[in-house]
Amino acid sequence: MQAKFVNHYDVLGVERTATKEEIDAARTTRMLAERPLTRLEEAQARATAQGETLSIEDLIKIMQSAEQVVLEILQAWSVLDNGKKRRNFDQKLAAHEAALNGEVAIPAVPPSPVPALKL
Repeated sequence: MQAKFVNHYDVLGVERTATKEEIDAARTTRMLAERPLTRLEEAQARATAQGETLSIEDLIKIMQSAEQVVLEILQAWSVLDNGKKRRNFDQKLAAHEAALNGEVAIPAVPPSPVPALKL
């Protein structure tokens, strides 16, 4: 099974042209919104509004879900915050999008020529 392609720009909610400062701000905003305590408070408020209570199983699922989202945010930020990783990701993203459109992606940097063998 092929791993699902994750668009780090979408995870952080930024444009491809985002600056380092915009990426850092998006990471902070998303981390605050997705932190487990925030998720628990929101779920509790919804349950209370509906006259229900959350079970331990519900609490565990909320915590696990929040943890997964936080890890995705940190992974996206670690790639987009690093110039070399970001350029590499941009090339992979272009190839992925080209494949989805049935196109052939042309690498941004042509491969280096193979030296001729001397016989």
